Amino acid sequence: GQSVAISGDVLVVGAPGMNAGTVADVGAAYVFRRSGSAWNFEQKLTRTGAVATDRFGVSVAVLGDFIAVGAGPANASGLVDSGEVRVYRRASGTWTLTSTLTSTPIAAYDRYGDAVALGGNPSAPLLAVGTFGDDEGALVNVGAVYLHQLNASGVSTSTTRLLGASAVNDMRLGYSVAVNASG
Repeated sequence: GQSVAISGDVLVVGAPGMNAGTVADVGAAYVFRRSGSAWNFEQKLTRTGAVATDRFGVSVAVLGDFIAVGAGPANASGLVDSGEVRVYRRASGTWTLTSTLTSTPIAAYDRYGDAVALGGNPSAPLLAVGTFGDDEGALVNVGAVYLHQLNASGVSTSTTRLLGASAVNDMRLGYSVAVNASG
């Protein structure tokens, strides 16, 4: 696993190099649940419509009944390495896709989702997404961090885009992100 996240009795392991048959580096995320002292496999999460080098699972985050899985190299909307994040919510023992998020405006080489973090209220968490390849005007790879407030259903109800105060080329803001457990 290239990425690992744990919350309570739930462990998520990202495997962005996972192949799907002969298609390389499609990626996956594996969910495990602790029962006593044993960790048991619960579910494999994959990106529907995945293609080679999407690297789904390059980043993962979990909080309560929510999982975020990043695929920074994914070609969302047909744009090379634009990236996306998929949000899952657990209900009735199954992790179900609730949202697919991309940067706004979306652009090639943004790498949205190479870093993800969940924090705050476990019933309606705050999701931070790094997009270190985001350009700003004539500046390249300035980067940005997107904050998505998720509702109880796992849908983003508001989005805030954070930029550095003094942007420069190759600043790569959002290369990594974190959210305090209390938000």
